[in-house]
Amino acid sequence: MSASKDFRNCSRVRHKSIIMLEDEASGYPFYAVMYNASGTGMYFESLFGLQSGTPVNIRIDTPPIKSARNSCHAKVVWCRELDDNSFFRYGVGVEYCQTGR
Repeated sequence: MSASKDFRNCSRVRHKSIIMLEDEASGYPFYAVMYNASGTGMYFESLFGLQSGTPVNIRIDTPPIKSARNSCHAKVVWCRELDDNSFFRYGVGVEYCQTGR
C-alpha cells in the first residue's frame, strides 16, 4: 500500500493558538483552536461545524510568525466530525481569501 499524497501548495507550520471566528453571514462570533497554518490556509478544531464555502473572519491570538497579521478572511474548504476522543466536535480546513475577496 502506498502513502497518500499531500497536494498542498505550501508547507504547514505546527502552531497552537486560540482563534476567534465570525461567520460573515450571521456575524456570530465563536472561539476555536488553530493547530497549523500555511501561506494559503489553516486547520482548526471547533465545537461548531461549518459548511464548505462559508466565508469567515478569523482573529488569531498569537500568529505563528511575529510579522504575520493577526486577522484574515477565509472560506471553509472542508469540515469533518472528529472522533469521541477529541474535546472538539469538528476539524475544519480553511483557505485564505485575497484582500479584495
